[in-house]
Amino acid sequence: MKPLLAPYILLPTVMALINPKLGKFNVTAKGGIVKRTFFDTKIAQPFLIMLAFNIAGLIVAIPRFFIWDRDRPGTVVMNVLWCMFNVVILGVCTAVAREMRQLRTTVRISIVTPVMAKLPDGRLIAGETIDMSSGGTSIRFGEAIEAMLQTQVQLTFPLPAVSSNLPATVVSSEGNSVAGSF
Repeated sequence: MKPLLAPYILLPTVMALINPKLGKFNVTAKGGIVKRTFFDTKIAQPFLIMLAFNIAGLIVAIPRFFIWDRDRPGTVVMNVLWCMFNVVILGVCTAVAREMRQLRTTVRISIVTPVMAKLPDGRLIAGETIDMSSGGTSIRFGEAIEAMLQTQVQLTFPLPAVSSNLPATVVSSEGNSVAGSF
């Protein structure tokens, strides 16, 4: 992780060594939602430059191996392997700059717990949660469910001491799996 941050912390660290009062501390905003997928070229710029140098090194290795350094193939092969390793590492560092559109506003946690769903027609169906968040849950039932979107259901989580009821709205239904929002 440290090499990944090195291009960004070099200048602030040097400035802090020269004069600690020169630097500012900016707080990163939390809780935002990424509304579209994009590639942050400003963040990735140092890694793209290093990636370009390593790819150029791989291209130069071809004539070097066959024309310039035919008497030292081991050196060229070692440099090619080192460049390929760097390309993999820098490729991963660069891939981090791709921001994916967030589909959910809350974090989902994989949790399996029994649940009973009361459908609008009064049927009570047993199932178990696949995952949950503060905004909703995904439930797997033992049978296929014909639940219309935006249908109101009542979820009951049977706990040892008490049962808790929670109203939910069906947002997705496929086979025996239903996703609901609270």
